[in-house]
Amino acid sequence: MDHISTVKNAVCHEIDQIRDQICSIGDDIFSHPETGFRETRTADLVAAFLRDLGLEVRTGLAMTGVKATIRGSKPGPNVAIIAELDSVLCLAHPKANVSTGAAHACGHNSQLASLLGAAAGLVRSGAAEQMCGSITIFAVPAEECIEFDYRRRLMKDDVITIPSGKPELVRLGEFDDIDIALMTHSAPNHPNLCFNVGNTSLGFVTKTIRFIGKSSHAGAAPFDGVNALNAAMLAMMGMHVNRETFRDKDQVRVHPIILSGGEVINTVPDDVRMELMVRAATIPAMQETCKKVDRSIEGACITVGAQCEISNLPGYLPLMESSELNGIFERCTAELFGEQAIIHEELSFGSTDMGDISQLLPSIHVMHGGFSGSLHRADFEVVDPNAAYIAPAKALARTALELLINDAAEGKRVIESFTPGLTKEEYLKIVTP
Repeated sequence: MDHISTVKNAVCHEIDQIRDQICSIGDDIFSHPETGFRETRTADLVAAFLRDLGLEVRTGLAMTGVKATIRGSKPGPNVAIIAELDSVLCLAHPKANVSTGAAHACGHNSQLASLLGAAAGLVRSGAAEQMCGSITIFAVPAEECIEFDYRRRLMKDDVITIPSGKPELVRLGEFDDIDIALMTHSAPNHPNLCFNVGNTSLGFVTKTIRFIGKSSHAGAAPFDGVNALNAAMLAMMGMHVNRETFRDKDQVRVHPIILSGGEVINTVPDDVRMELMVRAATIPAMQETCKKVDRSIEGACITVGAQCEISNLPGYLPLMESSELNGIFERCTAELFGEQAIIHEELSFGSTDMGDISQLLPSIHVMHGGFSGSLHRADFEVVDPNAAYIAPAKALARTALELLINDAAEGKRVIESFTPGLTKEEYLKIVTP
C-alpha cells in the first residue's frame, strides 16, 4: 500500500474512532432544531467542536455562519465542505420545538454531523501534510426559504441584505477564497447506505401580491365595489391557462396561496394578499415565467377594475453540478463502499441555495441514504446512523483529500474545466432585492 493510500485510510480510521460522538452530535442537533438566522445553539456546538480540533474558527458570518480552514503543507486550491445549520418548520414532527414549530425534517443535522466527522478525520490523521491547498469547513445559515416576515425585518434593519444564507455569504465575500464546493444532502425514503450522484434542483422566485379593490356592502350595493378577491381568482386562472406554454424540459412550477381573502363575508373584499413561487430548471425559464405570471395578475386587475402591487423576493438559482467533480466523488465513494453504493436516480427535491453556489464555482450536492419518510414532513427520521452520519463524512473527506493530493492535480483539473454560469457581479444583480 502506497503512502497516499495509507493517509486516506487513516482519515476514515479517525472518523471511526469518534463514531459515537459524531452520531451523538447528529442526534443532538436533530432534537434541538433552529430556523434560519436563529441557529445560535447549533452554531456554538459546531464552533466548539472545531476549536477542540485546534482550528482557528470564525463565527457570526451572515449572523450565525461558522468557518474554519485546514491548511495543507503547500499552496493550492481551497475546497469547501459545506453543511447547513437551519431546520424547517413542521410542528407535527415528533422532534419539533413546540414553541417555534422548528424541526429537522430535512436532514441538515446529518450534514453537520458529517461535516464535523470529516473535519476530525482530516485533522486527526495529519492528512494536511499531503495537501497542496486547503479545506474549508463551512457551516452556513438559512438554507430553508421560510419565515419571510422575520427575514424582511432583518433586511429592513440592515442586519442582512439578501434573505438566504449562502447568497448573503457570497455578498459578504465569504466564498471569494473558495475554489470548489462539496456538499451532501439527505435523500428521502432511502433507508440504506447509498449515494445518489448527479442531481438537479429548480431555481425559484417568491412573489407577494396585494390586490386592491373597493369595499362596498356585498348584499345591498355590490355594484359599487371592486372585488379584489375576484381579481386574485382571475389571476390564478390566468396562470393556469398559461401552463400549456411551459416547456417540459424547463420543469416550470407555479404554486400560489391566498394569505388573506377579505375581512367579513358581507363586504366586497378590497384588500387581498397572495403569495406564490415560480420555479424552473433554468434562469431564462424563471424570468420568462415571471413575466407570464405578472401579466396574468395585471390582466386580472384590469378586468375587474382593481389595482395590484407585486413584490419580488429573490429565491435560489438552479443547480448546475460539475460532472468532473461528481466523477471524482463517485470514484472515491466506490473505493470505500463499492460500486453498488452509487445510484443515479433522477431526484429533484425542490430548490436549494447550493444552486447559487454552483453557478459561481464547481460544486456538487450529492444525496445520500439513511432516512425514512419524506422531506419536510412529520415522518422524516434517521434510521441508519452509519449511512446518515458516518458514510458521508468519509466520502466528503476522501473526496476533498483526493482533490488536493499529488500537487492538487484533480482539483486543478476540476477548476480548469468549469465555466461559471454567472460572474459574482452578475449574480448579485439577480439576487439582491
